[in-house]
Order: sequence, then structure tokens, then C-alpha cells
Amino acid sequence: MTQSQQNRISKAARKQLDATQDKRAHHNFAQLAVRLHEREQLFPVDIVVDASDRQGLLRDISELLSREKINVTAANTITKNLHSRMAFTIEVPSLDALKRALGYVRDVKGVLNATRR
Repeated sequence: MTQSQQNRISKAARKQLDATQDKRAHHNFAQLAVRLHEREQLFPVDIVVDASDRQGLLRDISELLSREKINVTAANTITKNLHSRMAFTIEVPSLDALKRALGYVRDVKGVLNATRR
């Protein structure tokens, strides 16, 4: 094989490699764009939960929010005289999702009230 033939093969191989890398980069960029778009559709909301204190209360509320695919970005719990007040910052995609989540939280054993702050 001559040097000229080797150069042509190398150029063709480089072109094919570049095309493959471009496709991968485009695919990765598209995935990132989808994730960013989904992320942009979430709205932070502060909620407050009043409840009778019991073991596992915070876990039950956290699991419920997780099942509903609601991200908790902040949580603060204060307990005094067997009464708990929990403040959460959550991310929801819509008002309907917020209303649904608050309804589910109100159904948790021991919860007295759950509202938007």
C-alpha cells in the first residue's frame, strides 16, 4: 500500500470518527436540552404542614412527595409539646400538582393541616 493510499484511508477514518463523535455530541446535547426544559417547568413553592408528632411522620411525608415525583429543596421541622410544624420548599410543575400533593399530605396519619405558605 502506498503512502497516498494510507493517507486517503486515514482521512476517511478520521471523517467517520468525527461524524460519530458529532452524532454523540448532538445526542448528549439533545438529552441535556430535554432535562433543562423539564427543569425549567418546575416552580418552587413553600408549604407548611401542622401535625401531631409521631415517629415516622417526616418519613411518611417525604416518601409521599417522592412517589409523586415532587422534589424537596428545603425542609425545616420544629416539634414542641407533641405538635410538629414542618416547612418545606418543593418544586411542582403546576398548580394542580400542588393541590394534589397537599391533599395527599393532609391524608397522612397525624397531619392536621397542609397549606401553601
